Amino acid sequence: MFIDKRIWKIISLLLPAAGMLGLYTYIGTFSRMMGDDYCLLYFADRFGLLRSIWYWYLNFEGIFSGVFV
Repeated sequence: MFIDKRIWKIISLLLPAAGMLGLYTYIGTFSRMMGDDYCLLYFADRFGLLRSIWYWYLNFEGIFSGVFV
């Protein structure tokens, strides 16, 4: 009897957490963040840190200092 209550407590804690992680993963499939991070790494590796910052400063329409940070 004690084991049944313990299992239900564990399930009641893990199920909402698993649901939220599932929703977060689903939303992440629509995001370009993963691709953008790989683009930043590619240019940083190809040009070096300072030249890649200059490249994103010239070509990026957002805040270029975010690339440096």
